Amino acid sequence: GTCQKESWCRASAQIGIVSTGDCPNDPNDVKCCYIPDCKSHSGTCHTVSCEAYTSGFRGYCPGPSNYQCCLY
Repeated sequence: GTCQKESWCRASAQIGIVSTGDCPNDPNDVKCCYIPDCKSHSGTCHTVSCEAYTSGFRGYCPGPSNYQCCLY
């Protein structure tokens, strides 16, 4: 996951999983956000190379370059 505002994560994710305590240098409303939906793409963001999915696209998810949009 990546550190994002909790409100963004819950609005941008079908699952909206957040973890408290994983972003200690950020404000209280910033949490670790797991599996958000991709921006302008139908898929979810993962820090993997999308092996279990049909394809992966960079640039549709916040965070490092290995955080990709994976399509089902």
